[in-house]
Amino acid sequence: MAENINGDLLLHSHPVEIYRACDSMFEGEAWLNWEPETLLMALEGEVSPQAEDKLLAVQSAASNSSFPLVDSTAFEKLVLAWCNCICVMDARQPPYVEEMCYAVRELCRFIRTVHGADADVAFSGDVPGYVAAVGRFRDWIVLPPELSFAQENLSSLTGLVPQSPLYAEHRQVVDMVSELYASLDKVTAEELLHDPEIKSLERDNGAGADMIKRIVGALLYDPTL
Repeated sequence: MAENINGDLLLHSHPVEIYRACDSMFEGEAWLNWEPETLLMALEGEVSPQAEDKLLAVQSAASNSSFPLVDSTAFEKLVLAWCNCICVMDARQPPYVEEMCYAVRELCRFIRTVHGADADVAFSGDVPGYVAAVGRFRDWIVLPPELSFAQENLSSLTGLVPQSPLYAEHRQVVDMVSELYASLDKVTAEELLHDPEIKSLERDNGAGADMIKRIVGALLYDPTL
């Protein structure tokens, strides 16, 4: 069985693919309840710390899917592990917004793969506040659609709340981004990059164009490539 899973494969695979591979390899075995050391023994060859963290994060998310939805530490470490970063368990490691965007998209797909298409995926607890704090730290004012559950928190942190002077100052940028979200229906990187509206915005050198480019980057970010 072990020849089907190695460190390089883990780093170039999405969490759902890793879960399905493990479920197939360990068919009939309770691998979700194994100790970390037992699961890691199934890996062959030299395995990087990033690959180990990613595999264990997949196991953890499958066995306790609600934890990263409500706990900011679990959320942070899952984001880092699924983005092929080394996790330092006793320290805060603010990820990038692009990494959170990817991980949230994958976690929603992951939970519905493990628990069924109708599984509810809602972020609560201290996760929205944490995502907003990271967004503020990374100098974002409008979050990508996947992270919209934290937008109200971020707006409170930045002061960009309706009727505020700061909101009035940046309203054009906020409205531009909001309109893009509402009209964006492209599903592939190639389609998104060649979208006429995106290309027209790229010709603008203002703050709005810069924000649009960052959002497009977040939507296209994929650590497995």
